[in-house]
Amino acid sequence: MAMKTFCVDRYKIEHFAIGDKQVNRISCECGESGAGVINFYKNGQIPQSTMGCSKHFSLNYENNRYQEIIETLRYEKPVYIVVAWDVKNIITTGYITTNLEPIGEQEGQGMSA
Repeated sequence: MAMKTFCVDRYKIEHFAIGDKQVNRISCECGESGAGVINFYKNGQIPQSTMGCSKHFSLNYENNRYQEIIETLRYEKPVYIVVAWDVKNIITTGYITTNLEPIGEQEGQGMSA
């Protein structure tokens, strides 16, 4: 099984229709190149997540996950996408994560000791 970590530093939001399906997509970039896409589908219409031949991921989620994932991309830095895939390029593990952050990074401002 192969595994790769992408550090997402830019993204583009797209909303479009594919036939009778409406899809929300976040295109992610890592450095100067594309890293992959995160697609959001209605329940029951979610295809398998895959790795393309150029090693760009296509992670697929239900629409109800869109808001939490877009907020992670907007408000957390750095953001990583980690994927592992089998010999058929099916993603067996895919997750979005942040770097370790100090506890209470927003707290303590203006508080007396």
